[in-house]
Amino acid sequence: MKKLKALLTAEAAVCIALLTYVAATGERGAVGALYGVPFAQIGAGLRAMSLSGAAGNAAAFALYLLICLSPCAVLLLLRRRGRLCRDDILLPVLSAVLFPLMYLLINPGLAASRLGMPGMNSMSAVLYNALLLTLIAGYLVLRFMHSVSRADEPKLHRYLKTLLAVICAVFVFEAFGGCYSETLSLIEQTRLANSGMESSLGLSNFFFWLRYAVMAAPCLLGVWVIFGGLRLIDALSADAYSEEAASLAKRLADISAKSLKIIVISQLAYNVLEILFMEGLRNVSISFYLPLAPLAVSLCMLLFAGYIGRGRAYRDENERFI
Repeated sequence: MKKLKALLTAEAAVCIALLTYVAATGERGAVGALYGVPFAQIGAGLRAMSLSGAAGNAAAFALYLLICLSPCAVLLLLRRRGRLCRDDILLPVLSAVLFPLMYLLINPGLAASRLGMPGMNSMSAVLYNALLLTLIAGYLVLRFMHSVSRADEPKLHRYLKTLLAVICAVFVFEAFGGCYSETLSLIEQTRLANSGMESSLGLSNFFFWLRYAVMAAPCLLGVWVIFGGLRLIDALSADAYSEEAASLAKRLADISAKSLKIIVISQLAYNVLEILFMEGLRNVSISFYLPLAPLAVSLCMLLFAGYIGRGRAYRDENERFI
């Protein structure tokens, strides 16, 4: 749990630092480069190596083959360990796709012309990188579902904890990446639209940050709820009917219910405040944003906690009857 907290904190810090730097300097290329990770950078590195000379060209070609054949190597390794499944048929397909796409990433000018975007080398590299990442993610999801379908209870607990940790990372990115970036963009757009009147934008900027807090709250509350769920899973792994599990289930139900109330009340309160201070604001956007993913997580955890609590009650009742 401590490691996960540290990783999420580091993720939030990196997002805030990078986006603040971009907003202050206007260097949007730094963010654009992130969308090309890792294959665009790999292609650029292989291209630089290839252009360095004969030896570099040979080394680049060898690495190109190694990268493109790596899914087949994984297939052979899984076969050797007796862990093949139907979904592994995607590995040779992925390997076949890697050959042309990596070649295009090594030759960005050709990649851009193939997409009908001559001169837009960075954009084409981002698109090809996204295609490769979606293929890899699709295979990993299918492989994960296969593992889940055959897992015993301890493994299911581990898989569930892994999945919840990934959801936490997505929520943190949305709060300190998407919402934070949108807020900085709104502040900059309002400043440019009111050039020469920056001194009158204090109230508007305050409401932008208040809006950010309201928009980020569902994601952060979702992380809070998930941490409660992780603690409950640990207790269930030790003893599903222990007092600790029952107590954590009740606490998780309370946390989930409170988070749902906070999400709704905070947005309603923000809309009311916007109406009250409308005359002094340069940008007004009265809306009701329904964050489906955090809401779904909170509701699922609320139901999960309810089932655990009822299971404990039924067990106690059976024991008294016996």
